[in-house]
Parts: sequence; C-alpha cells; structure tokens
Amino acid sequence: MKLKNTLFCLLIALCLLLTGCGGTNTAGGGKDGSFHIVTSFYPMYIATLNITQGIDGVTVTNMTKPQTGCLHDYQLMTEDMKTLEKADAFVINGAGMESFLDKVIKQQKSLKVIDASKG
Repeated sequence: MKLKNTLFCLLIALCLLLTGCGGTNTAGGGKDGSFHIVTSFYPMYIATLNITQGIDGVTVTNMTKPQTGCLHDYQLMTEDMKTLEKADAFVINGAGMESFLDKVIKQQKSLKVIDASKG
C-alpha cells in the first residue's frame, strides 16, 4: 500500500508540473506539447496508466513486454534505449529491481527518473 501511495504522489506531482507548463515548449515535453512517460515493467505501466488516465497530452509506454519475468535478469536492448530517448520521464519500481538502471542513467543523463520505492 505504501508503494502505491508513493507512486501516486510522485505521478500527481508530475502531472501538476505538466499543467503549469502550458503554452511554450521548454525542457521536457514533445514538440507537440505532449509528455511521454516510459515505465520499466508491466505493473508500473498499469499503475501509471491508472494515475494519468484522462490527462490530455500524456502518453504512457511500457519498455518491457508484459510477459517479461524477473527484471533482475532483464537485458537492456537497443530498442529500449531508443524508447527511453523519446521519454520525458521514466517510472521505475526502484529498490534494486531494475539492475540495468545504471546503464540508462549514464546514457540518458537528462532523463527524469521517478523511483516509486522512494519517499
């Protein structure tokens, strides 16, 4: 329950930031004014979809396939990095679940990472 509340608070804060940025295209957000969120695996995807449902201009994409098993063994692929290059935010479970995260942070220094295990 604590994880769900933390994720909810993080995404609400993110959405509030989006509503305060209307008009001009500054850092973050697509050229068309959209905000693209990528999630690390399916449970984070479903939670993020539920929280952002009905918010105009926000799209959510899951990086891994729904049938992906344990993320501890997941191998980051070139396709994943291309997906993350287009992202404005990356929602992760955290708490050591995404062992590939160090590589992502090194290559995508400006990517906003939302860690659901913190807070």
